[in-house]
Order: sequence, then C-alpha cells, then structure tokens
Amino acid sequence: MSNQWLWLTVPVGLISLIILPIFIWRLVEVHRTQLVLSVPLLVEQEIAIDTVGSLVLHAEGPRFTRAFGGLDYQLTDLSDQSAVPLNRTIVPFTSSGISRSRLSLGAFEIERPGRFRLTVTGITDPTVADENNLVVTHDKRGGTIVTILIVVFSAIGLLGGLTLSAIIYFGNR
Repeated sequence: MSNQWLWLTVPVGLISLIILPIFIWRLVEVHRTQLVLSVPLLVEQEIAIDTVGSLVLHAEGPRFTRAFGGLDYQLTDLSDQSAVPLNRTIVPFTSSGISRSRLSLGAFEIERPGRFRLTVTGITDPTVADENNLVVTHDKRGGTIVTILIVVFSAIGLLGGLTLSAIIYFGNR
C-alpha cells in the first residue's frame, strides 16, 4: 500500500482517540443524572414527581430477577384522579451493573408536577419490595442510542485507523 493512505488513516485514528473517551464519559453521565425517583416495589404508593415531560418507568433489582414478570403498572394523577397512560416499551433498554440491573417498562408523559398514585397489580410475594425497586428517569433513550453508536464507530475508527496505519507504515519498510 502507498504511504499516501497515511494522510487518511492517522487522522481518523487520532480523531477517534479524542472522541471515544468524551462520548464514553457522556454515556456514563447521562445514565447517572437522569434519575427522577426510586421507590420500592409495592402494591400501591403515593409518589411526588416534580418535573414535566417524557419519563420512563424502570424495574430495578438483582441480576436475573423474575420479580417483575406478569406485573401491570398504573399511574394516577391525584389532583384530578385521571390515569396517566403508560406506553409499553417494545424493545426494552437494559443496563446492568455487577449485582443489579435496570429494565425499562414503559414511558409516560407528565403534564404538570404533582402527587401521583403508583399501583402495581400481580404481586404475589410481599417480600419482593426488599430488594426490588421501581425507578423513574427522564427519557434519554434517543440520545443514548446515538451516543452508543458514536462510541462504537469511534472505537472502529480508532482500531481501524491505528491498525491500517501500522500496516501501511511497517509494510513499506
């Protein structure tokens, strides 16, 4: 291969080297800062939501938990007793740590801050609240997908740019 390709492969590798850690950090920060509230998995409880917009309901518990299977969730605005529609997630987002995981259940729109009743039907074991939570976060799914794609393509650009640069440089020696 000609050394002229180095003018392409070296900048691609260097640009990817700069972009990759920035977007990995951004991905971690988006996941960390989007929490609105976390409550134990109970049959019924009142919660206060002090933000508006699109929010996502998640199940959080030990890895591989089956506690959330077959449950239905209802959110009711206590100011006018109206049901807040929960749009089920077709392809759920999952994030896992060493011992815990979080699975998105659905999204809902909050038009005004206030007090709400969260009702869960289908709980058969009353001890599930000990280690399982329902978590509400801001809806950052679109931004998360874009950030993940940027991280993947930056990693490909970094590895590809460095590998091709090495092959071109040392192959012509």
